[in-house]
Amino acid sequence: MKENLKNIKISFIGGGHLAHSLVAGLTRAGGIASENICVSGRNAGRLEEFRRDFEVDITSDNASSVSSANIVFLTVRPNQMQEAVKSFINGESASDKIFISPAAGLPISRLAEYLGAGAKIIRCMPNTPSMLGEGMNAICPGKNVADADLALVKDVFSLLGRCEVVTEDLFDTVTGVSGSGPAYIYLFIDAMARAAQNDGMTRDMSVKFAAQTALGAAKMVLETGQDPESLCESVCSPGGTTIEAVSRLKEADIYGLINKAQHACVEKSRALGK
Repeated sequence: MKENLKNIKISFIGGGHLAHSLVAGLTRAGGIASENICVSGRNAGRLEEFRRDFEVDITSDNASSVSSANIVFLTVRPNQMQEAVKSFINGESASDKIFISPAAGLPISRLAEYLGAGAKIIRCMPNTPSMLGEGMNAICPGKNVADADLALVKDVFSLLGRCEVVTEDLFDTVTGVSGSGPAYIYLFIDAMARAAQNDGMTRDMSVKFAAQTALGAAKMVLETGQDPESLCESVCSPGGTTIEAVSRLKEADIYGLINKAQHACVEKSRALGK
């Protein structure tokens, strides 16, 4: 555990799937002590899952959860954010805490209206592989966030995988490429596995082969620093098997299809912020 995280207390307002993934990632391998995390929510059954899975504190009282925290993750739906904040802010700005919001489409300016002008706000876009320490997370600090605050939050997110500071105008794009991106990869793995099944593999075996292949290919991109297009070309020997498959994918306009899908996601994120 990093020394500066040893006594940090973290609260989650909202106990949904994203909060579950983040708590899993933060407590993994002792990154943050379970007793320093509290999850607040309305669904008693879901809260019990957090207690059972991670041995964290749970409560239905948002105000008590926030009062003892240094960092507060606002893991509620965008249309529930204002109501959730009212449950603990009581007209006063909690300027001694860092509020982190993963709510798609909600800009820092809107969050400041809810939390108060003096609030320290960081907008983030995590993704679910964070639960395994393999997330791709974007963060953007508001004007009240000091350098030391940002450094602390970076250390927290380092427990979840990779973290990049981006400008807020890129957040809808981040939502499209990494926030929702795991679903595209799962779909592609499923398609590869189903194709392998059609060619004789069992379901379990085909999923294992497809998933490990996706994992290995991703690590090649990240660890070699080579452009993915160049890596693709390096596998495609003239007249070979790979180029035969890649040619079919390009004929079907895989680039155009992915572009349309991601753009639809980005537009939906923009719409949520209006």
